[in-house]
Amino acid sequence: MKSIDKIYNIFINNFHDQKVTTIEVAKAAGLSRGVVSSYLSSLYSQGKVTKTHSRPVFWQIVKPKSSFDELIGAKGSLADVIIHCKESLSYPDNDLPLIITGNNGTGKKLLAQKMYEEALTRKVITKTDPFIKINASDYVSNQRNFIKLFQKSKKCSKFDNILSTKSLFPNNKGILFIHEAQKLSQNNQQLLLNLIKSAIRDIKCQVRFIISITGFEDCLLLNKKIGLQIKLPDFLDRYFFERLSLVLNFFYLEAQKIKHPIIINTKIVKQLTMYDHPDNIAALENKIKLLLAKSYVNLLPKEEIYIGLPNKLNIKISSSQNDLNIELSNLINSFMQLKPSVSRIMDDLIHSIKLDQQLSEQNFIVMKLLHLINISESPKTLDLINDHLKIKIQTELTEKYGLSLPENKDFWNRCSLCTAFIVIYNKSSIFRENNTIKNTLQNKYPRSIYLFEKIFEDLFKTSKLNDCHFLLFFILMTPIVNKIEGIKYNCILLAHGQGIASNIQKVVNSLCGNYIFESFDMQLDTSIKQISSSVKQYLEKQNNYVKGTIILFDMGSLSQIFNEIKKYSHKRLIVINNLTTAMALDTGLRVQRNDSFKEIALESQHYGETTGSQYYEGLADHPHIIISCMSGIGLSTEIKDVFKSTLSDQLEIITIDYKELINILKNNNQSFFANTILILTTTNINSDLSLNIMNIYDVFDRDASIKLKKILKESGETQKNVKLLIEQLLHLFSVEGIKTRLQFLNPDIIIEEAQNAVAHYESYYNLSLNSKLKLNLYMHISLMVERMILRKGRYDDPSYTIDNDSKTKEFFSISKDIFKSIQDKFNVKITNFEISLIYQLLKDCLN
Repeated sequence: MKSIDKIYNIFINNFHDQKVTTIEVAKAAGLSRGVVSSYLSSLYSQGKVTKTHSRPVFWQIVKPKSSFDELIGAKGSLADVIIHCKESLSYPDNDLPLIITGNNGTGKKLLAQKMYEEALTRKVITKTDPFIKINASDYVSNQRNFIKLFQKSKKCSKFDNILSTKSLFPNNKGILFIHEAQKLSQNNQQLLLNLIKSAIRDIKCQVRFIISITGFEDCLLLNKKIGLQIKLPDFLDRYFFERLSLVLNFFYLEAQKIKHPIIINTKIVKQLTMYDHPDNIAALENKIKLLLAKSYVNLLPKEEIYIGLPNKLNIKISSSQNDLNIELSNLINSFMQLKPSVSRIMDDLIHSIKLDQQLSEQNFIVMKLLHLINISESPKTLDLINDHLKIKIQTELTEKYGLSLPENKDFWNRCSLCTAFIVIYNKSSIFRENNTIKNTLQNKYPRSIYLFEKIFEDLFKTSKLNDCHFLLFFILMTPIVNKIEGIKYNCILLAHGQGIASNIQKVVNSLCGNYIFESFDMQLDTSIKQISSSVKQYLEKQNNYVKGTIILFDMGSLSQIFNEIKKYSHKRLIVINNLTTAMALDTGLRVQRNDSFKEIALESQHYGETTGSQYYEGLADHPHIIISCMSGIGLSTEIKDVFKSTLSDQLEIITIDYKELINILKNNNQSFFANTILILTTTNINSDLSLNIMNIYDVFDRDASIKLKKILKESGETQKNVKLLIEQLLHLFSVEGIKTRLQFLNPDIIIEEAQNAVAHYESYYNLSLNSKLKLNLYMHISLMVERMILRKGRYDDPSYTIDNDSKTKEFFSISKDIFKSIQDKFNVKITNFEISLIYQLLKDCLN
């Protein structure tokens, strides 16, 4: 074999439908670039290959024309379909019957016609061999007549073994097309299969079978028995460019019929590309005829027909030419010839991403790919695509998010070409690996990716994006990505009612000129849980390194919203209620100029009398100590005074009612106590949270005293201050301390009664209480009696119920006897609730 023939065979076998460089051919042939270049030049002069005039030069084999080339989508959504059609035609004899499936109006009859024309081109049959079409629908009422078509003798009553194609094909050669085969009965389907089998066995028979089925599961017998099957896509499942080409082609065909130019509003064209009808392409053709019929009624000779209102982007279709379809076909063909270059450039792109190079470098690589596409012959088509794309993208990015994109035509040409590339290559095996591009971009540019996915979902009506889709990101988002990622807060607007939040969002983002806020419009009955779920999904897609989250909402509880969202957000959070546009704009401008979280938080408290804000979780936004005494808020306040008088101002001291503290511990998580360094009480409290909780009487114990000193020193307190604090606490909780806190009772009398009561408990339960617990009980009982005197007349406590176990009942019973002397002497009634508090102090000793 001559070397030049070897080069030509390499094109046929390796690069059948692709544009390739001289180097790629030389590599496949194992020859030098110079030698291969001379052979390619010879093949070009012979008309066997074509070449581009670009640098580098791309070569492509000149293929013989095929009848299928005229089908719109031949190199797109119908590419695999046509391969199977060619297999059926080229297979020896008639041994590979074909089933064409598809919904109404998808082009099954047209495809069968093209198979007949291709069979003539390939000389599988001659013009004298018939192409016979039988519509099974015509035989629904009399299935018997269908079988009669294939009987050798009209008098035969048993025909299972005497069916033949001879009656329709005298020369035993041609193509038989059975349309709507799902209308055949199961019996006739079986007889048709018998006919096909007998024809295949007959070496003299050269009849090829094509069967069409509307629907995909209506003809199960034929589906099971015939192996080669193809499925035609619905109109809306075709690529955008194919839908556009179909629309323009139907207008062109009608222009030829009526001999008038047609001027079409681009908005009408776009609507027709999204025409949704059960009859698919057939319905689209009828729709276009009806549009023209309305304008044709009063038409004057040689007058132009207008479809829709005129505008500067109108499309003109002449009856004597089909420029737009030719342009569109050229554009698609240019895409389909990129396959070798796509693999190479994708490798470069992945490599660049893994090296963590700048976005501009990846933008350059994608532009290099788009540069290979020949657009010189497709200016009108590209303008139409640009217009469609520009309106879609700017509606989302500019109107809603305040972002401005370049206006120059080259930028939008690149966006359109990249979009076209995605449509055509989306399902290519090149992009079926892991989402390397998407995952990397998500980590580096989360806010930009969030916007890009929203645009893409609206543009292509899909949320399933792969690496192929994200090629557009490098072209579209590169000019604005730094601006978008420069915002260091997640800002959200929540409002009840249609369009309230989104309208404020548009105003604020537009005035700021950047994506500051996302909005959520909610129904009036939307629950806190539903709001929380929407916010959670949004935040999961945002930057993990932001300074915080800011939420503005129209109504509801500040604490409810704050606590609900704080459950899953570990970032600092500001929640502001009674949303207004002015408030959102002020917040947006502060975010844009990168104010600190604290500055924004403090300013949020001054938006108006009806506005509130919360920007910290827990009882304070800085380190603090909580003091809560069972004996009442008075004792807690006294302890607070000791802390304030001995320690510095670094720690805030907060007093809380004992019952409230128990509820707070029960109903909040660890994050609520993020700034709580210590909780001091007068009893032991158990909690599942990891907190420093101390019984204040533990300061009498060496180990507890050391722990308290350690906690305070780690909070910035000096050793001198801590030592002074502990001395003051010991004095406060001495007997003398009890005396100073009684307001009117004689300390000596009440303390003696308290001591007697404690002694009775020790005697009854055979206890030997330590001094710390005794002191606690003296303090508690003395203050309790004085409190009871002050509350005289309000003894009942219906909210407390005695537990039903015998030990508890016994304690309450004996306590009433023990406190009888005190009740009589001071004319008070010790309630069950008060006895329960004493039980809490003693219960660990009663086991």
